[in-house]
Amino acid sequence: MAEVTTLKFPSPIPLPTNPASLTVSALYITFGRGALIALVLFVLFSLLLRLRRN
Repeated sequence: MAEVTTLKFPSPIPLPTNPASLTVSALYITFGRGALIALVLFVLFSLLLRLRRN
């Protein structure tokens, strides 16, 4: 008699964690830091221009 063989498909391997993933809090912190730096630079340049005018 012929033997019945079953095919065994390989099971998928779980994916590793994404190293480029961001949390919402990290995104807010980065955005806030950039806004603060832009504000400080704006104030410094405006003071520099104001003082040079006098």
